[in-house]
Amino acid sequence: MRQSEQSWIEDSHFDDSELMESIGPDPDAQKMSASLLNKFVEYNANQPNRLIVLTERLLNSDEKLSVNQVFGTLVHAFMRDYLDKVIKERKTNVDDLATDYHQRISWLGYPDEDRSQLHQRLERIITIFLPVFSQKLTETHLAEQKTESILDDIPLSGTCDLLELDEANRTIKIFDYKTGVPPHDNKPSRSQVRQLQFYKLLLESSPEFHGWSVSGGADIFVEPLEERGDCIVEPQFLMVSDAEMGRLRLLL
Repeated sequence: MRQSEQSWIEDSHFDDSELMESIGPDPDAQKMSASLLNKFVEYNANQPNRLIVLTERLLNSDEKLSVNQVFGTLVHAFMRDYLDKVIKERKTNVDDLATDYHQRISWLGYPDEDRSQLHQRLERIITIFLPVFSQKLTETHLAEQKTESILDDIPLSGTCDLLELDEANRTIKIFDYKTGVPPHDNKPSRSQVRQLQFYKLLLESSPEFHGWSVSGGADIFVEPLEERGDCIVEPQFLMVSDAEMGRLRLLL
């Protein structure tokens, strides 16, 4: 055997620990999240994209995001920064924050018409929704609370858009920001109810909130309804029964 061949074989040799590390499972891909749970429950074998709930986790591939999805992500980040940087840390003001996020829209690789619409939608949130909503925000609120826990040997993971903490009673209210238009009856869908149930399990079983209980939650639609005179959608607060929580644990 030539020296170069022997060197190549030695360099390519794995001991047992290296081999297991290279082919071992990815713990992050095994964590149950609210979105993955909803995809599993709503799985339909007759749908064209029926395998996506499996393949996107196995391949860890990202779908191309739509304009509305990108805007939703941007608005979530804006609301987080507004609470953390304007309300709590007082590092900036709403005007400077608005300028920053309008600049982010300008950098998006969309046609001028699409970017113009996004600028208008963001400005309506800032000038109509935010002055009303900001009166309800305090330094006890938590933005984008990322939490992990293990429940019945199942790893859970999720990020809550907004938490309202009641220190005296050790209770938590969960809020989820939504862009777009709510249903005509303003009633949450089954997937939204299931998401609240999941976050209740996640928070109450987490080390950070040991001894706390989730009293309920609501979706907050941040875009004023232009067709209704720029009215702001009133959040529909939901409470979860013990029976519903028991059914969710069976699903997990």
